[in-house]
Amino acid sequence: MVNQNRRFKFARVTLLIAAGATLGAYLTHQESEPDVETMLDSSVSIRTIGHVITDQLGDSVWSKRSGSGFFVSSDNCEVWTNQHVIAEAALVEVVPRDWVEPRGIPARVVASDPRTDVAVLHMESCNGMQPVRLGNARDLQQGDDVFAVGNPSGRNPDSLTRGIVSHTQRFLSGGIQYLQTDAMINSGNSGGALFNRDGEVIGINTAVATDNNSGGTGVSYAIPIYVVESAIAELNTGAPSWGDIGLKDLLTELSPSEAEMFKVPNGHPAVAVIRDAEEGPSKDLLQARDVIFEVNNVPIRSLEHLEWLISNAEPGDRLNLKVMRDGNEEKINVAVNDGWALEPTPTPEQYEGFLGLSLANWAEEDGEKGSFKSPVIMHVRSLGPAHKAGVTSSQH
Repeated sequence: MVNQNRRFKFARVTLLIAAGATLGAYLTHQESEPDVETMLDSSVSIRTIGHVITDQLGDSVWSKRSGSGFFVSSDNCEVWTNQHVIAEAALVEVVPRDWVEPRGIPARVVASDPRTDVAVLHMESCNGMQPVRLGNARDLQQGDDVFAVGNPSGRNPDSLTRGIVSHTQRFLSGGIQYLQTDAMINSGNSGGALFNRDGEVIGINTAVATDNNSGGTGVSYAIPIYVVESAIAELNTGAPSWGDIGLKDLLTELSPSEAEMFKVPNGHPAVAVIRDAEEGPSKDLLQARDVIFEVNNVPIRSLEHLEWLISNAEPGDRLNLKVMRDGNEEKINVAVNDGWALEPTPTPEQYEGFLGLSLANWAEEDGEKGSFKSPVIMHVRSLGPAHKAGVTSSQH
């Protein structure tokens, strides 16, 4: 009896050791240290100054913004970021990790795509900077570890947060399919890289879900790197291109129960046209109260999904829409136009004098103006030395 107990205890100990070894090997494989140094070394902060405008008080004002990006190539000192980070920027500076100079490295925007929200910058210099490695976002699965690097709130460069992929196919406005993560990002993180554990870029952090009460919800969205690569490859050959059928601002999403009221089959959500299409390919084809529920035999999941289906069609193609009109199902064939429209670039005014500002002397004036005993800056001109130095009007 004693010997049997000993054999049982020995077998149990052996089993526990074997199980522990297996678990240890699993944990060692799963919890290998992420390549944080590579992530930080290849990430940058971006600072921009907008063009000068004159406000209602006659003062010269402009906006200062901040964002994030990542260094891609030493050949042209190339940085990738979001288009909305550099939109309307007159001046762009890139700030690498551990940068100690008061000014960043000057950069210029060489290409941008508002639909995919991608932009390419070239810096004046990039000595010693480490380019990123691009990963494979197509193999990502829910639960995979991800790391976001950026400059949250514009005051916290080189910040890193950790999370997981919570969904691989989310549709937001603009017709882009996003990665959803719970890696915390904030204003200023836009344009920064989303990394995998190996320090490879698998997306660009672009947006965060918010609510009306608490702001951030812990749900973040990133453009998959394969979408970014495709957009930049297209930019390298010319203007970006995407499908459009002339329904911008004419659509509203219906819930399944609302769609049922319009007799949409199969209980699917749908999208309603709120006004007659008066221009573009849909003119005279789609009208108010039409309810679209299928595109090329693909059931619509949401308004954003419909935008994605349209924008990913090639200009020159035709789309077959299934529509409920006055309770009857109809098929409408619509031509696809190019959605690209060139936005006019602001033309900076020529600055005068050496500093690009004008002065007034109010010392002899009556009233409040007379309290200014030294010259007052009246107007600052775009891209002049004063503008570049951050000088604003009404200073004295």
